[in-house]
Amino acid sequence: MATNVPILSSAAELDQLCQQIRQTTIFALDTEFVTEHTYTPELSLIQVATPDATALIDSLAVEVEPIWELVADPAVEVVMHGAEAEARFCWMATGRMPQSLFDVQLAVAFTGDRYPMNYSSLVEAVLGIHMRQNQTRTDWTRRPLAAAQISYAAEDVVHLLAVRDEIAIKLDRSSRLAWYIEESQRKLDAIEHDLRNPRWWRVSGAQGLSRRSLAALREIYFWREDLAERRDLPRKRILRDDLIASAASSLPTNEDELRRLRGFEKRNAGDVRELLDCLRRARDLPDAELPESRREARQQSTARMLALLLEAVLHETCADQEIDAALVGTASDLRELLRWHLTGRSPDKLPDLMQGWRGVVCGDILEAVLAGDVSIAVADPASRRPLAIEEIAPPD
Repeated sequence: MATNVPILSSAAELDQLCQQIRQTTIFALDTEFVTEHTYTPELSLIQVATPDATALIDSLAVEVEPIWELVADPAVEVVMHGAEAEARFCWMATGRMPQSLFDVQLAVAFTGDRYPMNYSSLVEAVLGIHMRQNQTRTDWTRRPLAAAQISYAAEDVVHLLAVRDEIAIKLDRSSRLAWYIEESQRKLDAIEHDLRNPRWWRVSGAQGLSRRSLAALREIYFWREDLAERRDLPRKRILRDDLIASAASSLPTNEDELRRLRGFEKRNAGDVRELLDCLRRARDLPDAELPESRREARQQSTARMLALLLEAVLHETCADQEIDAALVGTASDLRELLRWHLTGRSPDKLPDLMQGWRGVVCGDILEAVLAGDVSIAVADPASRRPLAIEEIAPPD
């Protein structure tokens, strides 16, 4: 890859590029960012490729909102690889998610390739081009960029449009384009939901806490969010997850008790006062307002066995359908399906594995397994496909 790729650092240059993109109505995009020093990832570089040219945008030198406006424009298709971080940047800049996104990492999974596939492997699988990825640990905030950095950054987008075209052809031939569109929107909706509704209960160590301790964990979580944003520091630099869980579990009532917890010995006095305020609010909360417990009911041995059986059938079914089981469903999804089946199969609360394209791929067979309508045998224990799954004929 040549290193004479233009690096745009002025509003005029960026405006000209945006006009070109609006005329072509399609472009490829990638970003380089650093997460170690600030509350939100520090966007350092944006790479763009159109059908005619490749350019780098120095996001440390120029306001890049015009690019995110293009990403959020339904009239312009944007092609990316693994678009979660870029979707978050777009939402933070515009309040909207990407509207016409083609994520090659997700799309290729619907053509029979594994999921998720890294960019260099994907380019080699689709185009037969071998890439050298050797700048994964670089500091993208340092200027000027070295020739190797420029080449690496440009190569991250220069193949995307060609990859997109090849995958789109395969999706059309397999009639799975609608599946991809459904899943892409589902993932974008989930990202937006998380941005609007931070999942405080996902803090490491929250599982198993009492409802009162969960209330304390929630208070401390949002205190940390506010303080990290005000100080523009990563969350873990304010307070690690394990320390949040430790304080929430112990529920100390005074400074001495709090400082006796490992990791709180040297907290400054102001932080200690605010943490104790968080804990006091949690202790004073009426029982009716406490968050629901997130303790998972202990699985009985029978339920665990059924979940493992469903997992085996899911993998076999996905192999038949030439789609990676990792994309279709997780162990949690299978437990959700099992609970739904055992509690009456409510049509108002269909599990994910019974909805949309997932229902087409595996819903019927998993339901048939639970209904006892199929037989499962080991056909060849040495094979990569050892199971034989057959429908049981109804009695005469």
